[in-house]
This record gives sequence, C-alpha cells and structure tokens, in this order.
Amino acid sequence: MKVRQQLNPNLEYQNKAINSIVDIFKDVNFDYKLDANYSIIVHNLFSLNNGSINNCNPTINDEQWNGIILKNINDIKQSNHLEELQYIYDKRPIFDIEMETGTGKTYVYLRTILELYKKYNYKKFIILVPNKAVKETILNNLRSYEEHFNSIYGGVNYNFQYYDSKSMDVVKVFNESTNLEILIMNIQQINKFDEKNKSKNNIYKYRDELQSFRAIDLIRNTNPVLIIDEPQTTASGEKSIQAINDLNSPFMIRYSATFRKRSNEILMYKLDAVDAYNLNLVKHIEVLGLEDNNIEDINITKLDSKTGSALVGLEYWKNNEKKFKNFKIVRDSDLYKLTKNEKYIGWIVAVSYT
Repeated sequence: MKVRQQLNPNLEYQNKAINSIVDIFKDVNFDYKLDANYSIIVHNLFSLNNGSINNCNPTINDEQWNGIILKNINDIKQSNHLEELQYIYDKRPIFDIEMETGTGKTYVYLRTILELYKKYNYKKFIILVPNKAVKETILNNLRSYEEHFNSIYGGVNYNFQYYDSKSMDVVKVFNESTNLEILIMNIQQINKFDEKNKSKNNIYKYRDELQSFRAIDLIRNTNPVLIIDEPQTTASGEKSIQAINDLNSPFMIRYSATFRKRSNEILMYKLDAVDAYNLNLVKHIEVLGLEDNNIEDINITKLDSKTGSALVGLEYWKNNEKKFKNFKIVRDSDLYKLTKNEKYIGWIVAVSYT
C-alpha cells in the first residue's frame, strides 16, 4: 500500500507548523541590501536593473533579532508548549520543525515558502536534500501540487527547478528573476572538497558561460533562504556544514522527524510519534494475541511476548532492487525507516499482547 498525503489546506497541525515559521517575522521592519562582495560585479554582468534590489531577499538588522523577533519566537513557543528562548546567538539563526514521517513535512515546507513570499516578499529559496533521488521526489511533488497551490495562492508567479551543475542557465534565472524562485539541490553538489580544502564542485568554479564568474557568487547575491530536508543526513558532516554556510542564507529552516542534539538551533514546532498517534495521523498495526497474522502487506511470522517484539516480513530496497526479508519490530517501529520502501510511509507499529 502506498500512502498519499491528503492535500487539505485546512489541516490544523500543518497550518500550525507553517505559522510557527511565518509568524517569526510578524511586525518586522525589513531592509534590502546586496552581498557587498558580489553586488556590483554581478549586477553589472547581467544588467540587473542597475543594481536593483528587486531580485534578492529582504534582510533584517541585528537589533530586531533579539527584539521583536525574539518576542515573536517566544509567543510561538508558548503556544506550542516549548521551552522559552533566552537569546538568539547566531547572526544567521536556524529554526527547526520536527514532524513525524507521514504527516506531510514536504507539503508544509512548500506551503511555508509560499507564505513567506506572500507576506514578506521572500522570493529566493534553496531546498537542500540528502541525495538525488529525494531531489527528484521534491520536484515531482511541486509539479503535482501546482494546481492545489494555485487554488490557495492564485496569481502567485513562481518557478521551481533543480540545480544542474552542468548547466548554468538555472543559476542565471535564479539570480535575475524578480519572481519567486525555488532551487532544489542535493548536498553532494556542494560539499566535495579535496585534502587542501579546495572544492571539486562546479558551483565554485569560474565558468565561461558566466563570463568567468562562479555560480556560488550569483546564488549568494540573492540572500537565499535555505530549507534543509532531513538535516541529520543532509548536514551531518563538517564539509557539508561548511558548504551550507557558504550559501549566504539569512536564516535556515530544518525539517525532520528525528533531529540530533541541538546546539543553538531553535525548535519552533514539534509533532512527534506520540502526537501523530494521538491525532490519528499515521497508520498503525495492532497485533493481538500470540498467533500469526497477515495485515495487508505485513506478514507477521513470529511474536515474542517476553520482549514485546515481533518478526515481520517486509519488502525493502537494496542497490535499486526490491527484496524481501524478516525485520524485528517493537512498539513505535517505523516501517519506512526500516525498509526505505515508500509503500510503508506512515506505518508505525503498535504491538499489544493479551
């Protein structure tokens, strides 16, 4: 069974996750400024309205981060029953949205992008994902959601495409456009460095088609907001973090079901497995009694009442090939995380014995 997320714009828990980011910037006075290192040369290169600010994201002066924004953050945290924040230490803060698998995480951050554009004119976004396969999935989601988003944000002109390191046309459009631009990248396209810390990625190379400029210069110049999908994988290494910071994002938003230990990252919303269970947002498998059961695609072969575990036969993917084997599961096991098989997205195990 393949679970499809229902495209309902009025789901309370999704709207709460969206507003937990959007409301951070309520009543903020925005400014516009270009990256001092690149603004003159890049705008002269492409004749972008003689250095117009219409193609870049707004900026926020430092005083507001620990003023109105800190107040907004704590109002949101109080509403979401999260610990209050005392101070914003990072000049480029990172906000976390924790959502259980199968509750519409991707839909939420795509809607958040559109809301930030509609309300505050943030128009340049980079979605950074752990691998090429996920990048293609996000692009397909944007295509399939297009009619749905148009019904909510009618008249909003937005463009989405994924970064191709062999073609710089996408980068030119991302830099020059005055409309909403969404660029999808996988981390491997920016995090490859040699032993001398010199990048091997094309994004850092001077290109003839860019008249000897680098793609990173044009991207940085727009002050892009960075959306990080599954940061425990996407931003897990030192070189990945270095590359992410070089994108010049004014703030980042991370989305995941499972975060590693936070340092200065700011948790804004949390919908964990227990919350998802209580809201009936994920599928559950109830195994009653010490007997073999077959529940749709789940073949239960063995139950152990002493350990509260079971052996179930599941399909899984390895080297792009579908295989089948027994997995040991316990209460709250996530079948998708075990198998990486999309047919099990949203399946959380609840085992009870009588």
